Amino acid sequence: MEYGPNGRAHHPPRMNYFGVESGTRQSLYENSRKARLATIDGAYSSFEEHDKGSIEPGKAADLVVLQGDPFVAAAEHWMDIKVQRTMLGGRWVFES
Repeated sequence: MEYGPNGRAHHPPRMNYFGVESGTRQSLYENSRKARLATIDGAYSSFEEHDKGSIEPGKAADLVVLQGDPFVAAAEHWMDIKVQRTMLGGRWVFES
């Protein structure tokens, strides 16, 4: 248990999987940067940016719609986030 300057017990900041305090401006920036690295930048690095990496007409569409935001949730709660829909090849193949 940690204690603040007023002597009251308080919880330490909740850190996300990437070691950044959840819900802060820095964590939102870091998460959007990591998402970009995994999508658009990844497609660019493999010379596939014209075929995939972003959601645009004419590009491959494999994606999931999640119930919650894994960038905000603590890592120990990721398995609790439900998949609402799944798209493969531009067609919805699962819907909860």
